[in-house]
Amino acid sequence: MRPQTIQIYLPSGNPRGMRVAEITTRIVRVVEIPRSQLSDFLKLPESQQVGVYFLVGDQSEIGLPRVYIGQSGNVGTRLVQHNQGKDFWNRAFVVISLTNSLTQTHALFLEWFAIQEATKAARFSLENGNAGSQPYTPAPLQADCHEIHETAATLLATLGQPIFESLTQRSTSDSDAAQIFDQCEAEHNR
Repeated sequence: MRPQTIQIYLPSGNPRGMRVAEITTRIVRVVEIPRSQLSDFLKLPESQQVGVYFLVGDQSEIGLPRVYIGQSGNVGTRLVQHNQGKDFWNRAFVVISLTNSLTQTHALFLEWFAIQEATKAARFSLENGNAGSQPYTPAPLQADCHEIHETAATLLATLGQPIFESLTQRSTSDSDAAQIFDQCEAEHNR
């Protein structure tokens, strides 16, 4: 991890309303949309872009928040379909490019990769019916996608959705503290 500057824009001025987050030196933007404000998002040009989206909602039977991960060539149209067909979600998080440069290949790979990473982290209950299959993606495009995913993961966590952060993962400082404790205990028991 390294220091980063994140900008969060509140289009309506309401911190509980739609929020737009970006790392100031990157081309990736995450738009958080409360379900009740979907019609406001549809008025924005961002709603017509290729993107990856995360529908986040109430807790599942196992006590974890639920998430559905998808992609679309027109995220606004797809969110309208999910508004009619999926009941569990209350917020959508849309990952798009500031330069409108994401392609369908980017989106397919990012969706597949996000599902894999969310499954590994096991912090959210995944509502996707299947994990999909890895689409053919040339190596340079994969490199771009990994950077886009890293940016999106940081922005999602900043917006309160740490979908890719494992609950059981111990940080380096926790590991160091455990080693120091073990050494102290061993010396004390001599």
